[in-house]
Amino acid sequence: MRIYIDSRAGMTEIQKRLVDDHIATLSRVIDHPISRVDRKADANMFILFELTARLPKAIGDYYSKTPFTRELLDKSVCIARLHATAAGEILRVFIAIPPGKARARGKLPACVVEEITQGLGLPNDSDDLYPSIFNDKSVFDELPPLDKLFLQVLYDPHLVPGMDADQVRPLVRKILKERLPAVRERFKGLMGD
Repeated sequence: MRIYIDSRAGMTEIQKRLVDDHIATLSRVIDHPISRVDRKADANMFILFELTARLPKAIGDYYSKTPFTRELLDKSVCIARLHATAAGEILRVFIAIPPGKARARGKLPACVVEEITQGLGLPNDSDDLYPSIFNDKSVFDELPPLDKLFLQVLYDPHLVPGMDADQVRPLVRKILKERLPAVRERFKGLMGD
């Protein structure tokens, strides 16, 4: 994944730092190349930091027709759109973060963490997950252990794009069986062991 930061709302250095810190975390969690690039042409993940009022027009620099409704843009603190092949291979990711709105709600670092992570192939949210960045009722400035486990499973070399559920299920069970003892040991005080 090659990430380009399109900073139009000021505070570029803070935005770069947040992205770089999360890239460093992801690099420790999964064995998948992730880097920040300085040229838009070299990227396949684009993070647009723009003021709320100017966001719809700025999105037009990436899409001829915006993929987001005005209602969704108004109610969302940050938003992403993932483009993939029919087999599930990620081609391109677009992320929009209005930094003023995100800061006002105490979510600027959380937006960077959540949207980049979701852009790696875990795009859906669920209120059933906790603690997790994929639960919109919680705010985390870094990846909780559960989300790290999700990424490790998703990026395990045994799983490849295009597999169907029947192929994936037994592999995921096997991967979890191998990884969970280490997770349990590391967090045994928190898990009641």
